[in-house]
Amino acid sequence: MLLLSLLALSSCKKLPKQEAGVVLPPPREALRIPTGKIADGQYQDQRYPFQIAIPPGWSAETGINNQSLRVRMRHADTDTVVEVHAYPGTFSSPRPRDGCVWTFEDAGPYTAPGLTEPLLVSTCTPSDIAEPRVFGHLLPQETHTWQLELHVPIDRLSPGIRAGNSVLQTVRLR
Repeated sequence: MLLLSLLALSSCKKLPKQEAGVVLPPPREALRIPTGKIADGQYQDQRYPFQIAIPPGWSAETGINNQSLRVRMRHADTDTVVEVHAYPGTFSSPRPRDGCVWTFEDAGPYTAPGLTEPLLVSTCTPSDIAEPRVFGHLLPQETHTWQLELHVPIDRLSPGIRAGNSVLQTVRLR
């Protein structure tokens, strides 16, 4: 038995030692490739046929490719956030959010300027009442589903919703 164990150990291939100070490049998945570009007051997605305006008073940052978040925008005056997500496949309910429960959904004849397809509208109520309310707009396409979200502080609901909706009106699906 001892001889069999020694033979098995001697046949194991040893891994080469890594020299000190050698830095290996990160795997391709770890590279932070942006989802699109921000230029001339617009975000334009590089994978999907999508663009949205970034009006004065709003800041924006792109998401990272191969993740659902495509762009996040923040309104300076109301602290309202617009998030645009693209999920593979089509679905008819909003994607779950940590710390928030979708308490209202309605698939009615809703439309938005710039969009010709009907929308599913929804509201996500946070478990912490001080956190922003999330208003979702779901737009299924052939290969993916858009989830457009307004994150509005509870103490600025009315102006935040107006500001967020004015941005969502600029969405264009090319």
